[in-house]
Amino acid sequence: MWKNPENLTENLTENQQTKLAWIAATDPRLYRAYLLKEDLRVIFTLPHHAAAEALDRWVSWHAAAGSRRS
Repeated sequence: MWKNPENLTENLTENQQTKLAWIAATDPRLYRAYLLKEDLRVIFTLPHHAAAEALDRWVSWHAAAGSRRS
């Protein structure tokens, strides 16, 4: 996707909705990578103390999610 998520949710065209749904359905790894990137992008916009806490939660959650997929 070529837009930031805040722009996707506010101004998502029908074509863009279709593309995102197609990516999610046909290439779950690519879609997951996109979501991971966007999660990190948001974390790095937070103030330092909040970002550190959010990053710890993000790492813990994704580590747990990875072990569930194994």
